[in-house]
Amino acid sequence: MTKKTKTAPKAAPVTENSTQADRIIALLGGVRPASRVTGIPATTISGWRKFGFIPAHRQEAILKAAKLAGIKLTPKHFFA
Repeated sequence: MTKKTKTAPKAAPVTENSTQADRIIALLGGVRPASRVTGIPATTISGWRKFGFIPAHRQEAILKAAKLAGIKLTPKHFFA
């Protein structure tokens, strides 16, 4: 009997209608990976997706966490 391994779901595809939050969460790998990288609860990150933006007071911490994780995220991503 072979053992099934679980794989993380992929982030939602980024389209021309994607919000700032959608694009950044996708760069971080999706809601749960973004939570692991940043230490911010997945429910909070899901809320950002729902409302379409990441609050300014969270942006610096996200940039630092992404850099430590080797993810190419820049301040420009928050204003694109």
